Amino acid sequence: MIEKFPYFPGPETPHRGVLSAYLTPDMPMDELLKWWRSLTKRERERYLVYRHENMILAAGKSAFIQSGINSTTLKYFAIGTGTFSGAVSTDTALPTEQYRQATGTFTYLGNQVTVETVFDGTHGNYTYTCAGLFGGSASGTANSGTLECEAPYVLTKTSANSLFNDWVFDCN
Repeated sequence: MIEKFPYFPGPETPHRGVLSAYLTPDMPMDELLKWWRSLTKRERERYLVYRHENMILAAGKSAFIQSGINSTTLKYFAIGTGTFSGAVSTDTALPTEQYRQATGTFTYLGNQVTVETVFDGTHGNYTYTCAGLFGGSASGTANSGTLECEAPYVLTKTSANSLFNDWVFDCN
């Protein structure tokens, strides 16, 4: 399911980013990364299974203003499987957080920052309802740290696939 929306809505909305998910064939991580990095943007779009705007929560806005968007403010990408009725700026946890992984590559291009996190075939195999980025004192423990960003995330990942998560922020 691919949600349609404007990529970067205007300043009147709290949504300033996009979460995209790409399901790819599972393979050893070093091969997977080498293969993925060799694909053009158009070739990657063939693997797109979900895209939705995110909400930067009140805690995230404060952290981004003070420290920027980096591996200190966004330490872990987490997925939830509980009932999700939408992001609220004061949320502090995901509904039924099931899995989290340290954020991967941060790419800075113009006014955009992309945070990429990859789940291989052995990790994150659930039916997702939401996703979030945690910072502050976040660790590998569910709901630890500060929930900075949150988005609906409706997809099912199995061990047959790896999953590339691209969380793109527009910093205009």
